[in-house]
Amino acid sequence: NLLQARLAMKEDKFSQAENLVLAANPGGNEELDDIQTGIMGSLGAQYREQKKFADSERLLRDVIKRAPNNISGYALLGRTLAAQGKHEEAIKEFQKGLNLEDRAGLHYRIAQSHQAMGDKMRATQGFEKALAQKSGLDKKQREDAEQQLKALKA
Repeated sequence: NLLQARLAMKEDKFSQAENLVLAANPGGNEELDDIQTGIMGSLGAQYREQKKFADSERLLRDVIKRAPNNISGYALLGRTLAAQGKHEEAIKEFQKGLNLEDRAGLHYRIAQSHQAMGDKMRATQGFEKALAQKSGLDKKQREDAEQQLKALKA
């Protein structure tokens, strides 16, 4: 079912992929569990891109329930919440991810949400924390964080 779910995703058959991935039973196999939650996370991100926020939230909350130590679940759910303007909720999810591992990308997303809520001080701190880490931001994010910091400090 997991292979079929991946194939359905590649063919943009997201509802079919979701049915297949949720029907899969990894049977306690850790590797298959990881594959299943990875596919679910990818589907959640696809739903977010399609602005199917309720579907995205539902699937990503299930990812977190199944894999509470998976940082990606919190990051993806936070992005879905932020995309809906639910920045306070998004920050809580990003923070849960940070509690598992300090990552530049999570600091960056927290900073964006603080900025969207008009909290310049916390946005500045978040962008600074993100930029202080040598890795974890792609080139576009690093450039954006630098530009946002300049604007916030101007």
